[in-house]
Amino acid sequence: MGKYLIGLLAAGSMLAMVSLSATEVDGLQVIVNPANPVKSLPREEVSAFLLKKRTRWDNGEPVMPIDLIRESPIRESFCKLIHRRSVKNIETYWNRKIFTGDDVPPPRAQSEREVIEYVAGHPGAIGYVSASAPLSGVKPIEVEIE
Repeated sequence: MGKYLIGLLAAGSMLAMVSLSATEVDGLQVIVNPANPVKSLPREEVSAFLLKKRTRWDNGEPVMPIDLIRESPIRESFCKLIHRRSVKNIETYWNRKIFTGDDVPPPRAQSEREVIEYVAGHPGAIGYVSASAPLSGVKPIEVEIE
């Protein structure tokens, strides 16, 4: 019994170390402007861009994140997968930033179409939409999930 349990734990540990990299992860796509040379980003970096902890791309271009409204189920999925926090936790993060005068949240789109239009119109933009959203004028990037 003990050897069996240890074997299961070892197998589970190896699975936890597997890294996923795809343009569509858990029904989501992270998108950037086609002028952006980026093809993939680690999950942590995507989170840093959306939380405005990182404000410039490697080429020096300012990052222009866009978020979806709080009520969006797509945003809930994104927050859990990328930020590893709930929408409520992210809202608390932004309320603190606003209260202390440190920063303001990214603009919030009412729809995926608005996200796509914003990203298409701003060279440094980054956003996210559902995997089923029709993409036009934007580029999906791979997200490396550990």
